[in-house]
Amino acid sequence: MSNKQLLCRVIGHKWEYCKCKRCGALRLENHRWDDRCVCSICGKKRDQGHNWYYCKCKTCGRKRDEEHKWDDRCVCSICGRKRDQNHSWDYCRCRVCGQTRDTGHKWSPCQVKCEICGAKGIPTHKWEGCRCSVCGETRQDHHNWIKNGCMEKCSICGKEQESHEYHLISKEVKYGTGRCYHVDSSDEIYCLMCKTPNACLQYPQSNVYTYKCARCGKISVEYEEKQTEDGDGNTYVNDLPEANA
Repeated sequence: MSNKQLLCRVIGHKWEYCKCKRCGALRLENHRWDDRCVCSICGKKRDQGHNWYYCKCKTCGRKRDEEHKWDDRCVCSICGRKRDQNHSWDYCRCRVCGQTRDTGHKWSPCQVKCEICGAKGIPTHKWEGCRCSVCGETRQDHHNWIKNGCMEKCSICGKEQESHEYHLISKEVKYGTGRCYHVDSSDEIYCLMCKTPNACLQYPQSNVYTYKCARCGKISVEYEEKQTEDGDGNTYVNDLPEANA
């Protein structure tokens, strides 16, 4: 604590408006406004005595939502407030405030999307097979497949896919309960888990088809699930029983 502060504590402050002339302490009263919005002694602001220049006080910088300086534009040149009038449109976007509209788009080739705002259009492709001759976009069908062994390649877009010549080589019937696994064994159904013949026949039956490609020898297996019902009205599917609704 300085000597001046100590003296003011003993004999009191020497106020000039809101500031002590001796120690520099401030108080929240007796400001010197001089008909302005800022005290000339301590700098405190008030909501009176503003020196308005359009929508902004030149003294304290406070803004108000009136008396804007639009200058025939969509943005006030004083405070930056926007309005939905007098836009300067560059296609669908205002170059001043950035607002967009649903008209005036700058469409990409084939009207796929707007190059300004990204809005999607109604495409007008000119398809030649799987590729558009205007914009180059491709689609998932209408390929021109060229075969090479067990592979096919589209001569237009370059897409490749396998093309095997499968032939059925075996059909197997399997049963399952979720834990047991049953297969055909000679003339009976035999469980590989519980070693019980003809067990769990009420559970779903699945046909298993095995195919082999005549060209490359690749094996493909397909499963055909079936639903069965028991005498209690339960339906069995996907190896788990559930009651009918």
